[in-house]
Amino acid sequence: MNKMTLKKLLLKLLFFITSILLFTVIFNHVMDTGSKDHLNYHTLKLTMNNSFKPGPIYADNEQSKYRNLSSSNSSTENYLDSLELKNVVPDFAFVSKSCDNNLDMKQWAPASVKAKICLFPLSKDRFVSHSIKHYGNWETGIQKHIFSQVFPLFPKAAFVDIGGHLGTFSISAAKLGRQVFTFEPVKETLEYLATSVRVNSLQQSMHVYPVALMDQRYMCVHSKDNPTNSGGRAVRIEYDQCSPQSSKAATLDDLLPIFQRLNLSEAILKMDCEESEPYAVLGGLKFFQEISVPFIAMEFSAIKDRMKKGNDRKYDLIAEKFLEQMEKMNYVPTPVGGDLARNLTKVNHFKWPSDINWVKVAKKLN
Repeated sequence: MNKMTLKKLLLKLLFFITSILLFTVIFNHVMDTGSKDHLNYHTLKLTMNNSFKPGPIYADNEQSKYRNLSSSNSSTENYLDSLELKNVVPDFAFVSKSCDNNLDMKQWAPASVKAKICLFPLSKDRFVSHSIKHYGNWETGIQKHIFSQVFPLFPKAAFVDIGGHLGTFSISAAKLGRQVFTFEPVKETLEYLATSVRVNSLQQSMHVYPVALMDQRYMCVHSKDNPTNSGGRAVRIEYDQCSPQSSKAATLDDLLPIFQRLNLSEAILKMDCEESEPYAVLGGLKFFQEISVPFIAMEFSAIKDRMKKGNDRKYDLIAEKFLEQMEKMNYVPTPVGGDLARNLTKVNHFKWPSDINWVKVAKKLN
């Protein structure tokens, strides 16, 4: 083999390798674009902005792994409207199997007010469904305080249920004549919740949104599995790509245009979203400015338990920022059913009870 032939062979080999590399780059680009389209299809079949954008609460390089929906790239006015669950057609077999359960509301509603509720198999939900099946309701002390004592003070207030689960609070509020806005991101739970809305003919007063409420919008959030406690599934922002069970995250501020359109100026809030309460508050600062929110019922146990672990500085910073913000907005924490004379002190929040109320006061207490 002479030098000229060898040179030609080397040039052909170089051309072949270059072609393979170029083909690989083009193929990967096409596949990446296709995967994003596939992602959009599986997230409620909506076309959304799926660009990577750092969230405001993350400081390290991992923030680029979170898929974020920037508020500036999507219309706030129509965002929740496009996601609301409407016109759910109940499956007869599902209703017969899961929804023949009376919701006992006699402690805060007239005897003439009746409601049914769809329940998980008790093996999947050993707390809420079990309590309703055997005792007629769930967290009756908290509900009685809200519906018997707080509601009469604010007769025009809407009810916002963040972490609606099966709808025990939401159904009661709607049956008492309130406009209700319920947020529940777990897809399996939504089947029960949405069917309960239809079974009770509450489509006009209950608005159900299949999203988590966070500090900003995200395309992909995932609820951690909890095989025996369907109501105890904490939400986590997903890395890299959505899973089949992913949900979106919106903000409380996204609800503001809907309140304005419906001429609603006051709201009672209930928050039970498994550690995400601080995020939900910080994502609603404009809502709190524009809407009067005199009372918030909040589960606090998951927040303080996670802070006690001391192994997640990011979360600790968010929780501390949330507590500072509540103080800035003139909210006083009290025990359930408590009054301002028994307010809880910020410095002792690790000893706060599992469930607390935030009461808005006219000015800061000394």
